[in-house]
Amino acid sequence: LGTITFALLWGIAVLGKAFRVTVTWENNAWLFFVLFLVGFGIQGMVEEVIFRGYLQGKLTKELSQSKAILISALAFAVAHLGNGGISFLGFLNLTFFGVLMSLFRIYTGDLWLAGAFHSAWNFAEGPLFGTPVSGIVGTNVVLGSQSVAAHPLLNGGNFGIEASLLTFGGLILLIAFTYYLGQNYAKKSN
Repeated sequence: LGTITFALLWGIAVLGKAFRVTVTWENNAWLFFVLFLVGFGIQGMVEEVIFRGYLQGKLTKELSQSKAILISALAFAVAHLGNGGISFLGFLNLTFFGVLMSLFRIYTGDLWLAGAFHSAWNFAEGPLFGTPVSGIVGTNVVLGSQSVAAHPLLNGGNFGIEASLLTFGGLILLIAFTYYLGQNYAKKSN
């Protein structure tokens, strides 16, 4: 789901001419591909354990569930403030991404979906499609996506597509859809 979601956003940005895309794959790149796959798998899950597992779990015992979601999502975004190219929209989108991951945790009762979605998103973002991963560059393996300066609302500029208006809209839709499904079909848990 994380890969598909990112691919859809990236595809819309490419159709909007917000990226110049090149193939960067080389036959000897398999080792880097696998190392990035494992690395982003660990990184995404660790961030979810910290922010949705520990922090949100602890806050839910002390505060309302909505306050716990908001605080853990804001803490997640604050943790990225040192990344290159962060903007207000990037910060806001990271907060919304944290809200989405929180809803995944609440409606599934565990961290697996959040961790897998987050890891797959980041892996697609860098090694597969070659965009900055929250401002971090140099992780491209398959494709390279160079941002076109004239389209920062579609490509997010130096921070990457996570700082785009496109991602803002996509996350709002995903949050609304997840909330709807969760309220109507999922068993809530703490």
